[in-house]
Amino acid sequence: ACPRLHKLAVINCERTTDAGIRSFVSDFGVRTCASLQIVWKRARSHPAAFFLDLVNEHRALLDGLRSRFISKKFPNDSSGERIVVWNKERKKALFIQDYSPSEQHRILGFAVPFHSDDTDLDDRIIAQLSASEDAKQPVATAQEEAVAVQSVLEADLHTK
Repeated sequence: ACPRLHKLAVINCERTTDAGIRSFVSDFGVRTCASLQIVWKRARSHPAAFFLDLVNEHRALLDGLRSRFISKKFPNDSSGERIVVWNKERKKALFIQDYSPSEQHRILGFAVPFHSDDTDLDDRIIAQLSASEDAKQPVATAQEEAVAVQSVLEADLHTK
């Protein structure tokens, strides 16, 4: 039953069965750790099929537990699916998903605060970038431009 297991990765293992993964749901009550995360990537089917089987054919395993199916869309045009089974009173959870934690935390961009006078802000950013060009420095890289924009925004926040 592996009651102390925290993480398990089963990646493209052809011998893994639904019944084998379902045993982690049936042994939920004997778990001693607060959560178990199973990354289960397989070529044939997805966690959605497992979840439908679980709630329709093996509903008794979920007695006293809550469950939810979540579908996610990632920035690289891929998607992921996650099944969450939990017991609020015992503060325990089981996560079965087909994506790794590193795929989950990709940065899409950065947020820029709203300013009432955007033309003034644009002029200050351009002025700062132009000042670096006037100093006969090489053309700014994208990272240097981002640093310049960030410094103007931070200065603007401190003056308000």
